[in-house]
Amino acid sequence: MVTWDDVLEADEVFSTGNYGKVVPVIRVKDRHLQPGPLTRSARDLYMDYARGFSLF
Repeated sequence: MVTWDDVLEADEVFSTGNYGKVVPVIRVKDRHLQPGPLTRSARDLYMDYARGFSLF
């Protein structure tokens, strides 16, 4: 389980869901965040899966 402290200390944060799929979180409280390599990788993997590409 991810705690609030985990989110506050993270280098990057993303949200997943049915509507937005993988969406970067760009602000947490007063911290401004940039999408990083994990967010891009998670989104790319999801989109490959959704398009029916083999991941392996």
